[in-house]
This record gives sequence, structure tokens and C-alpha cells, in this order.
Amino acid sequence: MLPKLSEPAYTKEIDSTNALLTYIAKTNPILFRPPYGVTDDAILDKIQADNMRTIIWNIDSEDWADPVPASVANRVLTEAHKQKHGIILFHDIHKVGLEALPTIITTLQSEGAKFAYWDGAAFVVPGETRGEQSAAAPAPAAAPVSPYHDSWAAIIGIDDYANWQKLRYATHDAQGMKDLLLQKYNFKSDHIFTLLDAQATRQNILSLLGDKLANPDLVQHDDRVLVFFAGHGATRKLASGRDLGYIIPVDADLSNFEGSAISMTNFQDISEAIPAKHVLFLMDSCYSGLALTRGGTVLSTQNYLNEMSKREARQMFTAGSARTSKSPTTAPTATPSLPGRCWR
Repeated sequence: MLPKLSEPAYTKEIDSTNALLTYIAKTNPILFRPPYGVTDDAILDKIQADNMRTIIWNIDSEDWADPVPASVANRVLTEAHKQKHGIILFHDIHKVGLEALPTIITTLQSEGAKFAYWDGAAFVVPGETRGEQSAAAPAPAAAPVSPYHDSWAAIIGIDDYANWQKLRYATHDAQGMKDLLLQKYNFKSDHIFTLLDAQATRQNILSLLGDKLANPDLVQHDDRVLVFFAGHGATRKLASGRDLGYIIPVDADLSNFEGSAISMTNFQDISEAIPAKHVLFLMDSCYSGLALTRGGTVLSTQNYLNEMSKREARQMFTAGSARTSKSPTTAPTATPSLPGRCWR
């Protein structure tokens, strides 16, 4: 970043780069793009004194931070629709930008946008004389491009427990989550699978997650999957000292529930079995003990983004605090941090 250098240091940087470009191109450079887009008045004065023009972008594709071509395309198109003109920044060292370009170019051209090139003195649109203004009216904004091929969800809510303390809002929250996915996030109704109360047995939950959503003929690699659970959760202290969390299906025993509940270890296996690139678990129940942990080795900076773009993502959000299980024979007194689901 040039402004962080002293005047002699940034002057040397600019002059040595110009000398190298002149040697290669056999002509003096006339355009200057500041590294990282960062500059100040003193550097701009230096560039003007060297008879160069500063060129900067106004739309950043962020291809360096986003491994999904459709997401990059959607970001660029959204900004292009807002600003109606400009220069879009891509990096030729990131393949995702190249993969996003066909969608970007085709969409903008279909909307009447024109692409200009630098002719050595100015930006020129092919077929137009220099300075000619296009009379085309701005095109309406196109619908955002989804970064996923398809979206799937498993929605589970339990109020009417057979053995555990009954809840009041879990099925309502589950239905609210389904409505949100349909109305705001454009999930298809036949892609949302719901298990409420008596349907939410251990067998049915595991079959939905481990059989249906793990079926590669149904869920594809470029899809996303959301799993929402609202109900009881519990934590067991293992002999090793580690806490292991559980979600409690509708048919789980109150005492010795380990054999009829679903542990976070189960969710680790399920998350690996689902073929979708991105899986998000939203667990509105209380326990401690991680289901998903971060793995892998520390990568060097230059390899980090390339490596991360190849990985699948598994994320889990949990609510409340742990309920420590002592195999109670009666339901404990509730002190909820979420209504009726978290016990201490």
C-alpha cells in the first residue's frame, strides 16, 4: 500500500515499475492503478507529474474471497444495476472470476449494456465514435443469481413429548422457519421436509437426514441443506471429561436416554454423508459438546484461498446453555433461556 511508504520509498516504487513497463512495452505507461486501490493526494500529484492517469474500479467482484462463481456473478450484477456504469475488478489468479464472467457478460449484454476498451487515449465502445453517448435507457435489474443449484431443508419441532416435559413453542417455531424459507429465501415447498411432534421419532429423524438428504440422486453437490431442530436437548459428561450433546426425539426415554436420543456424534456422521456443498444446522435446543469441529492444517497465505475454495462447509448454530443429565426420573424444574427448552 503506497500511502504507508515514505515519499522516497513510494517514488522509487513508482519509478522502478515505470522503467520496467517501459522496457517491456517499448512505450511509457500512461495508466496507473494503485495497489489495493489505495492512494492519497501526494501520490496522485506524483502520478500526474509523470503524465499518467489514475484508473480505479467502482465494482469489486471479491473473487479473491468467494469460491462460488454464481455468488461472484450475483455480486457484480447487483452493483452494476445500482451504478449503471463503471469498471469491474477481477483477478487473473483466481479461476472463479473466469467462471463467473460468461453469466456477467451475457446478462449485462441482454440488458443493453455496452463494453468499452482503452484505445490508448480514452475508453471507446466498438462501433461508436469517441465521446458518443448511448441513448439506450437503463435496463431493469435482473433477478439475483442464486449461488446454489437447489435448496433443501429438514424442519423438526416437538412440543408433545411422550416422556419429557412438554413444550409450547417448538412446533410454532418450526412452522415459522418453514414459512421464512418459502417466503424470503425461495425454497420450494416440496424441498422442505417437516417432522412435527409424533412424527419426530428417532427413526424418522435419522431416516430423513441420513437416508433422504444423504441420497446423491436427490441432493446434489452444488445444493445447500438447512436442518432446523426445535425441542429438548441434553448433555452427558463422558468418562474422558468431554461433554457430549444430544437432541431429544419425541419418543426418547427420560432416564437412560442415550440409547433413544441422537448425539452430536450422529450429526457429525450425517453432515459428512450429505452430498451438498453447504449444510447449516440450526439447533434450538440446549446442550454442550461440539458436533462439528474445525480440521485441517494451517496453510500458507498464497495457498489458503485456493485450498478453501475446494472444501465443503458444515456449520452449526446452537441456542442456550447446557443441561447436564443425571438420568432424572422426573422432569426437572425449568429455568429456560429459551421457552421451556433449557434446563440447569
